[in-house]
Amino acid sequence: DKCPRQQPATPVNAMKHKIVVDGSHHAYGAWFEECNGYRNDKTKGIAVGNEEESMYMVTSGKRFNDGCCFDYGNGETNNLDDGDGTMEAIYFGDAHWQGNTGAGTGPWVGADLENGMYYGGNASTPSNLPLTHEFATVVLKGRSASFALLGGDATA
Repeated sequence: DKCPRQQPATPVNAMKHKIVVDGSHHAYGAWFEECNGYRNDKTKGIAVGNEEESMYMVTSGKRFNDGCCFDYGNGETNNLDDGDGTMEAIYFGDAHWQGNTGAGTGPWVGADLENGMYYGGNASTPSNLPLTHEFATVVLKGRSASFALLGGDATA
């Protein structure tokens, strides 16, 4: 991927968002700043097309934005918009793509399916609660004609 200045994207500094769980287990969140990103266009053994897949990440529920698109997951390998439903990635933030919203003010776990970000099956999804935990676990389960979103406190 390229950042806005057309420079190559750089990895996140994992040490920037670290906690200790249960007194001894270290956990690290993805603390993204401008020009941070990851991409692999030559993957093997992952879902393609409309095959089922699941993905998860642990991130900060305190650091997010309302921009399109903070994505984590499976995208097109040609770096182009290949049409509706041609990618499946987790979105985490408080954007209101085409009026979509979860409960409260966010941030919410969502699905970016290319040309649309969704917080559930309807424009308003009050069952999608804000995830404001220090560390949030967010999950997207994709199937051929549907998806499920899950999220919660990663330290619980």
